[in-house]
Amino acid sequence: MSLPIDLTSPPHYSLDPAGGEERLEFSPRTRASTRATDTIVHKDGNTTVVFTEQAPYASTPVYGASGSVAGAILLDKPSMVQEVSVKLLGRLDYCTARGGGSSIPTASNEDFLWSQTSSGSRLCPSSIAFDIAFPESYDFRGKTQPLPPSFEYSDKGGALSVSSVYTLLVTVTCVRRKLSLLPRTQCFRIPLIYHPRTRPSRPIVPGSLFYGVKSSPEEWVQILAPITLKPTRASIEIPVILDVFIPSVRVFAISDLIPLHVQISGRLTSLQKLFTSTPSASLSVSLIRHVALEASDGHPSGKNINIGSGTLVPVPPRPARLASEDDEVLDWEGSVQCTPGQDVQVGGFTASQLTVRDFIVVTVAPHVDSAFAVTQKYIPIRLVTDPWTYTPEINI
Repeated sequence: MSLPIDLTSPPHYSLDPAGGEERLEFSPRTRASTRATDTIVHKDGNTTVVFTEQAPYASTPVYGASGSVAGAILLDKPSMVQEVSVKLLGRLDYCTARGGGSSIPTASNEDFLWSQTSSGSRLCPSSIAFDIAFPESYDFRGKTQPLPPSFEYSDKGGALSVSSVYTLLVTVTCVRRKLSLLPRTQCFRIPLIYHPRTRPSRPIVPGSLFYGVKSSPEEWVQILAPITLKPTRASIEIPVILDVFIPSVRVFAISDLIPLHVQISGRLTSLQKLFTSTPSASLSVSLIRHVALEASDGHPSGKNINIGSGTLVPVPPRPARLASEDDEVLDWEGSVQCTPGQDVQVGGFTASQLTVRDFIVVTVAPHVDSAFAVTQKYIPIRLVTDPWTYTPEINI
């Protein structure tokens, strides 16, 4: 005898693991956000350009990866128009103090919207729609490279200047009132912002390192470096080791609070020569963006930009560490984050001869009379535009 099947109540499914279950891997789907419906209007003489699907209060049109620049061109005097076209232009410009400079085209897509000779009509419509897409890549020296985001950097001293810019060129050709054989061309450029969006492949595991490394050791990565000795003392001092632990994903959103754990270990006598009575005053963490350029003349140029800071709080020693009088371990826990005022809009990228990379930098600055020199450990990370987010459904 077969058991009756209850078809009235469907089984309850949930994206969240139940008791005794564990999520092995999960890639969240971006929730369907409200489509941007605002417009941006640019007027030049008798021509008005309207950009659709823009965010509220935006003054410059913004587009993501492979985004389409869409809108309409409104003509005050369409009877005078002979031809209308739009062209999406992109270029990567750089200049160095050594005099080296270049302009590399990254986008050039043109669309002829209306022409009197090809349309079969002598009267141009007063409103013409346009839709022109950003390319996914561009060619540089025979190699295909991803399209770089909008980016600008200029060193105050003039040593390095870099810009990746995009514009929409609108061209309207009209007849002259008296000399119809000589057309009059009106051209104007409208700046665009290209910000492709990316996010980490997995989230940052919350919690302290001491608890997290036991339950999920694969979520943390350890970076080790010796504290540098001054040249005159290198042969007589016992080394001190700097250990930095960060989430192993190494990819973080610009808005993320990045956790880290710093550990300094060595003989007690060496630590006393490294620090004063307040070791935390000698330790700091920051976010550094490195803008590097390989100029055509073979001389590389690079600049560091401080884009964030962090805090480190000392962790009390555990009883197990107090068993030895010779060896000592000092621990700090904290976080680092991009400074909002730095206006960091895009993550790291590589385009042609330009490389933009981000680093967590831990600095150990001993007192002046110490046998140890200032030590900085640069830890490469990747910053992206969006955080890894997942908000479970709430059924009411």
